[in-house]
Amino acid sequence: MHAVRWMAALMIVSPAWAAPVPASKPADEPVPKAAALLLRQRKVQKELRLTGDQRIAIVDGLGDLEDENQKAFEKLSRVPNPTPDAFDKLEEAHREKSDKFFESAAAKILGAEHRKRLKEIDRQVRGLEAFAVPEVQKILNLTDPQKQAVAKAIKEQERKIESFLNQLGNDDADTIKDDILKHRNEQTKSLLANFTAEQKTLWASLLGQPVKSFNPVELWFNLIELDELPPAM
Repeated sequence: MHAVRWMAALMIVSPAWAAPVPASKPADEPVPKAAALLLRQRKVQKELRLTGDQRIAIVDGLGDLEDENQKAFEKLSRVPNPTPDAFDKLEEAHREKSDKFFESAAAKILGAEHRKRLKEIDRQVRGLEAFAVPEVQKILNLTDPQKQAVAKAIKEQERKIESFLNQLGNDDADTIKDDILKHRNEQTKSLLANFTAEQKTLWASLLGQPVKSFNPVELWFNLIELDELPPAM
């Protein structure tokens, strides 16, 4: 009898016994512009598992921008003697508005969990480049030698990419492409080999679950070929 009364009293004074501890929610982190622009890719939208309302909001927003751009184009077409760069400037302005739209969509249309996942996808797509992002370096607490190794690997990768873009359409392009992909893979392994166990664990958490609906490396290279990969920082 005394044991029963003691247990009852303990349950009254200890709220942890009365209700389970709620599961932690993902941090509501801001999304960098580079990651936000990946929302242009339907493959990324699919991987994020956006709701119907979220997809509609993105499609409608882009549709409004296209309508606005079309009206501006038609108006400019009626100008008797437009400046030589008038249409280029119009296209540039449209692109800037589109970029801002995706930044706004990442902040307002996506939820906290989607924003977190989008950053993970961006890191998987970028590979080596992700190690140079200040936020990532701070989380990983990279040492100066590690940062120097990252910078060296990325500089060499950029040199290979520039060579590839200069050779587009030539027989050597495919060979250079293979060299770039090999470099990215080998240098990533080399950098990770010099990470501490804690840094490796943190890096794995920054990547999240592997992307399943598309190949991040293929998307990365496609964006390079189209010159549509924004700077990571």
